[in-house]
Amino acid sequence: MRKAILLFSIAIITFTASAQTYFEFADSAEKYIKAKDWSKAEVFIKDALKKDPTNNNNSLLLSNLGTIQRYQGKYDDAIKNYSIALFMTPNAVTILRNRALLYMQVDSLNAAYEDFAKIIKLDDSDLTSRYYHGMIALQNKDMDKSKSDFDYILRLSPNSESGNSGLALWNKVNGHYAQAIQLYSLLIKAKTQQTRVYLSGRAECYLRLKQLNNAEDDIKAALSLDSTDSYVYYLKAQLAKARFDNEEMKRDMELAEKYGFDKKEIEKLLK
Repeated sequence: MRKAILLFSIAIITFTASAQTYFEFADSAEKYIKAKDWSKAEVFIKDALKKDPTNNNNSLLLSNLGTIQRYQGKYDDAIKNYSIALFMTPNAVTILRNRALLYMQVDSLNAAYEDFAKIIKLDDSDLTSRYYHGMIALQNKDMDKSKSDFDYILRLSPNSESGNSGLALWNKVNGHYAQAIQLYSLLIKAKTQQTRVYLSGRAECYLRLKQLNNAEDDIKAALSLDSTDSYVYYLKAQLAKARFDNEEMKRDMELAEKYGFDKKEIEKLLK
């Protein structure tokens, strides 16, 4: 009797689920997305996709599914679903951007670069995507393309933090330290959340120009904002080396390593 009741209950649940429409599944998914219950939202999106595999709204559902899976750390599944969504709607800028950002998160920079390149071709006003495009180009040592991206951002938005920070980094990488210092100074004056990063960038430029007192001031200011910044301790060790203070250099090297800086880079200071 109990077995019969159990089977009857399962049959009712199965019937209820199968009776739900595509849009009811999608609405349920949206409810759980708003509640940030990613696992339940994922189930309902998959149910909707199974219910109507050819629905015109599936590109959006697949994009949402990719984002939900990204939040859960299911990166391979997320990329797969973003890609299926883009197969259906190849020029969907939002989905391209989501996939590009995920590619960056998993260090697939060349794939991210291709997506950002397509985005800025589709929408030349998307300055965030152009910034990332320029940063990856800079990492790939495509200096002309990188500078072109940062210059473009500043033409459209002269006070852009991303444009100025990108160009400051470009100048630093290319040895144009005085120009980089000017840009970093503007960024530091603005007092943004990235001030510590800009202080360390300017400190590095001061070190390269042998302006040691200025470098020391920036290093102290950066450490006052975050006393565990491994890169700043690495710069501090370089400063100590420039002043022939070997004991201070070794202490700072130890702190840089303690807080996570690459040991091989630290060891180069000893040479």
